[in-house]
Amino acid sequence: MWASLRGNEASGRERSRTVSSERAIFFSDAVVAIAITLLILPLLESVSTASAAHMSAGQWWSTNTGQIYSLILSFVIISTFWMAHHGNYERVGRMTSSLMWLNVAWLLMIVWLPVATAMLGSDMPVDRPQILMYIGPMFVAAVLGLLSCRVIRRRPDLWLPGQEGPGTAQEALGIALSLLYGLLLAAPSRCHR
Repeated sequence: MWASLRGNEASGRERSRTVSSERAIFFSDAVVAIAITLLILPLLESVSTASAAHMSAGQWWSTNTGQIYSLILSFVIISTFWMAHHGNYERVGRMTSSLMWLNVAWLLMIVWLPVATAMLGSDMPVDRPQILMYIGPMFVAAVLGLLSCRVIRRRPDLWLPGQEGPGTAQEALGIALSLLYGLLLAAPSRCHR
């Protein structure tokens, strides 16, 4: 794995151990779609609670602005990460085991975000660990995305025929936007409480 990350020429044995990327990419897209879908669950539960308490839509909205803000912010963040991921993998036809593991680790960071989002949108007091549980996985996902991009760019044997590897500009922009969105979360998510 480390040889691939350093960009050394892959041995013939490692080249023969590549697998088609199609299933991994579909799996990744599905995991991201599920993570985005999970963001809405705390709000769905709050509608039942509001209904039982005979709250109006306006009362429900004002009671749940933290969750609503967190949902929108995390939706944009996960979408931005997915777009950068798509940019990395759209030209990849084969994957090595090291690239698969980088992708799985990236997915773990993405599936954690709905949990961190629910915490930030809840009535829990905001503390440093809570902020780190939200921004930390974004940072790790960004680093994993850059490592994946580096592996892909340095392994033309993984590219689809006639394609070039991903560019770093698109990946860097996606990462910067995601981290910026995450940093914006620190103050506004609690201003309305």
